[in-house]
Amino acid sequence: MAAHELYLLPNGVLSLPRSRVIYGELSDERLLTPVYSVLVRTDDGDVLYDTGIDPDAAYDPKALEGITRSLHSFTEEDDVRSRLRDAGTTEEAVGTVIMSHFHYDHVGGLRYFRNSKVYVQNNEYRAGMHPDMGMDRILRKQYFDHPLDFETVMGDTEIVPGVWALQTYGHTPGHQSLLVELPSGPMIFSGDAIHVWENAEKERPFNGFYNLQDAYESIRRLKMLAAVTKGTLVPSHDPALWETFNPAPYRYT
Repeated sequence: MAAHELYLLPNGVLSLPRSRVIYGELSDERLLTPVYSVLVRTDDGDVLYDTGIDPDAAYDPKALEGITRSLHSFTEEDDVRSRLRDAGTTEEAVGTVIMSHFHYDHVGGLRYFRNSKVYVQNNEYRAGMHPDMGMDRILRKQYFDHPLDFETVMGDTEIVPGVWALQTYGHTPGHQSLLVELPSGPMIFSGDAIHVWENAEKERPFNGFYNLQDAYESIRRLKMLAAVTKGTLVPSHDPALWETFNPAPYRYT
């Protein structure tokens, strides 16, 4: 089996209203929602899923377009480069980056991975690089339009043996989740297809989507995959995430 260990890398905390996090909710209660990346150590090298919030947030959050209202906390330690060192590697050693999508809290550190092959769904790449009217306010080029080695994929794709990008459109035009086949069993990282557990339990997505029907179907698909594979499903921003899962340097095997 090519994937042999996995680390969760904390990348700060956002504050979002419940009405934003769960479609159909009316409450404006603020939820503190963690951000994280996933490092997978494989026989084919290090693979990183998402790159977190732009590290400049540690110094001048007001300078970061699009995140000022939702950023709760971000420190120098939350820089994806610092978190990689917690797991025993560096950004230069990461050969493969898999982007769930191009939103600021997932793509903020991407510019540091110029030695990596960056995998993104074709629909997401097109929407980001050649946006329709208004899409440029959601997929902000400042975070991903850099001289990077992009590789576009369509649908479910095995990136390296044991590491799969899963088509979960809806939140954005080309959102993708991650499935990792570890020796102890599969782990499935939903990305923003499932922000919090309630999105899955109630089958109601995040209240900010490109296509609502696709967002519904992606939730159901991830739940089905977790049931069929007996895999561990991990949401992207659940407030209780660190009560259930352990951050690096803890390793999953």
